[in-house]
Amino acid sequence: MSCPRCEGLMVSVTLEDRESTYVKYPALKCVTCGNVVDPIITRHRLDGQPVYRK
Repeated sequence: MSCPRCEGLMVSVTLEDRESTYVKYPALKCVTCGNVVDPIITRHRLDGQPVYRK
């Protein structure tokens, strides 16, 4: 798979959510630009809703 941002090589990685329950989930990370794509990021991008930070 190629990166949607720079067309670089995407590799499989495992991410951890350390803020809640230490849940691990799969993601893809670009070795060229560092772009990360996972199911949550993809869902938010498809929803088109802006993300507000505290």
